[in-house]
Amino acid sequence: EITKLQDEITVRVAVAPDVAMQNSKAFFYVWLEKDGKPFKPPYVTEAFLSSSDTEIVRFSENRDITHYGDSVLSIPVIDGVGKGVLVTDKPGAAIITANVKGFGSAQTNMVVGSVLLDEDFEIISPQDEEEFDKRVRLLSERMPTIAFSWFYPK
Repeated sequence: EITKLQDEITVRVAVAPDVAMQNSKAFFYVWLEKDGKPFKPPYVTEAFLSSSDTEIVRFSENRDITHYGDSVLSIPVIDGVGKGVLVTDKPGAAIITANVKGFGSAQTNMVVGSVLLDEDFEIISPQDEEEFDKRVRLLSERMPTIAFSWFYPK
């Protein structure tokens, strides 16, 4: 009896920039990895991408049309990579999920609008108002010394 063990293939998804302005565009990338390295299956497969909130991030330019296609997009994954464009609208946070047929799924976060980052570059949430105000005062005393940049692969 011959049996083949299933390869450990991981689905990855990323958005660049992951903090974007309102009414702008961002790029998403979906890829497959095996043992931490890019994986290229011997065939073209399909990825389904979804947005948790289409009022914040969607896949369609037309904001007047709100139907199923605005929140789900199907793209080909060729040589283990798929990519596309996201359209931003209202400020807030959304989760982008990628499901690659036969391989699994992955998620990433995207923020639209201005954000406040702490000393570890994590987004500060205003859930606890007193703690939020304290951290804002602490951060406002600092001088900015870091710039973010994103590089888009071809």
